Amino acid sequence: MEFFLKGCKALGDSRRLEIFKLLLDHSYCVNAIARQLGISQSAVSQHMRVLREAGLVAGEKRGYHVHYSVRQDGLETFRAQLETLVEQGSAAPACCANHHVSEDEDARPARAEPVRRGQ
Repeated sequence: MEFFLKGCKALGDSRRLEIFKLLLDHSYCVNAIARQLGISQSAVSQHMRVLREAGLVAGEKRGYHVHYSVRQDGLETFRAQLETLVEQGSAAPACCANHHVSEDEDARPARAEPVRRGQ
């Protein structure tokens, strides 16, 4: 799950998520990503470092530029770990397995009455 947590942290930033979505369709260099998103090259480079360290993207040197693309193995590992998490979460814990709320039961928690001071 370590890989999954690093991926979540990396994709938890809206700019990095935008970059990742761009790279799903095509490989880009830092300059192209910066132009596409209207941010500085240095900002893109910092975001790319985080995505690389999370194992979600890889860079390939082409001439003077490094072109980045999504690592398919990283994407598959991330997806598989997410599916495992979802499957584990869908299994009801033993303490809840025998408790079923009927439609006429109010499933909302009771509201506390406000405390009135000085009365």
